[in-house]
Amino acid sequence: MKKYILFTYNIYPLGGSQAYNAAKVRYLKANGWDVSVLFPKTVTQEPAFKSLDEYKDNGLRIFEFPPYYFSNRIVEQTLERIITLLNISSELEKVIIESNECLSALWGELLAQKINCKHFCFIIGERFRDPVDHYIDNLSFFKFKLDRGELAGNTDLTIDHLLGTEYKVGRRPDLHLAANEGNMPQEVEYPFLSEIQPDGWRICYFGRIKGCTYFITKSVIEFARRHSEKKIQYILAGLDKGQSEELDGLLESRPDNLTTLYTGMLLPIPKKLFECVDVTLAASGCALISAHSGCPTIISDGDTLNPIGISGYTTNASLYGDNISDKSYEEYMEDILVKNFCKTHPYKPDNNPFFLEPEVAFRDHDSFIESSSQDKEYYSVLFTPKTHTYSFDMSFKIFIINLFGIINSEKIFSIMRRIKSPIVSLSRRKRNGEE
Repeated sequence: MKKYILFTYNIYPLGGSQAYNAAKVRYLKANGWDVSVLFPKTVTQEPAFKSLDEYKDNGLRIFEFPPYYFSNRIVEQTLERIITLLNISSELEKVIIESNECLSALWGELLAQKINCKHFCFIIGERFRDPVDHYIDNLSFFKFKLDRGELAGNTDLTIDHLLGTEYKVGRRPDLHLAANEGNMPQEVEYPFLSEIQPDGWRICYFGRIKGCTYFITKSVIEFARRHSEKKIQYILAGLDKGQSEELDGLLESRPDNLTTLYTGMLLPIPKKLFECVDVTLAASGCALISAHSGCPTIISDGDTLNPIGISGYTTNASLYGDNISDKSYEEYMEDILVKNFCKTHPYKPDNNPFFLEPEVAFRDHDSFIESSSQDKEYYSVLFTPKTHTYSFDMSFKIFIINLFGIINSEKIFSIMRRIKSPIVSLSRRKRNGEE
């Protein structure tokens, strides 16, 4: 039997990484692999994608942290726990581990060394310089994986952004693999579609990149202030009201001519959404889906959060631009909504591999792995210096795990969640004015 272990940063909620992992699981199973998924256990809820449902008990709290924050005893205990949980044995014909971000890559490397198998890092994140994500501390590890041919990203600039100025890589089409989702818009109806205003300007935000929602919303509010004579509706696709106190607080300051509409979770994505709105602001796969659906789409840079351009008109980048535009989101919205730029200029998209069928795209993954170094050599991740200072809450979790071990600490965290949950729920209801 062949076993494939997907080590990702979450199977919740609904986003691009979850859609990718769901599609990859379906592909692997169809091609004879026994598949397991590992992730940090940070929430307890049902996965949006049914193909991930069977893995919801495979989360461990310890995966929230780098392995070098724990004693050798706890690390070894964790690896043994994984081996037992996933039924890994010497009888397996072949084992491959795929990791999707820094922390899962570090644990994946340790597990690969423990069971003597291939470990492939496929990075599908966007931002790499936030200390809490730990990329900065582990650049030499990723350079090691690059040299072995075991590192790829979801754009041709992903690895360049990851390694930064320390190891200049540049644009590398050979390190670009598609994180195909198989989650294209469909002819489905949602109640919110009837609430989209029939006139005025309809502006849609579509995506979940950290910090991007707030950043773009500020620009939409400013744009609405500049055009106080226009009736403007701001549609937050895929989001629910109350998900972010910061965002809710910002929208309370919106001008009277700007109304909001939260769509809630969109699975599948309705085609009609992009037929009803006048412009979408998005990044990565969300931006490609919107533009491909015929809606003028302003692309956000996944690193700086600044606009790159208008997809298919002024840029064909989906996540990182060669040169960040000096124009603001407000100016791009002005071009599209006031100056009718997209009606007077040709649409010239490129052939982005994002739109390949997942079965086709994932065969490229297989070829990439086969062409990598087949020598069994691993990086000593446990010797990485501890440079990041955690909050009290996170430091407390590390202390509990080191003291009680992974099994007993999970029981302690479960009790703490049960105590905390009704308190958080009450606080949220009070904030929303329900009590």
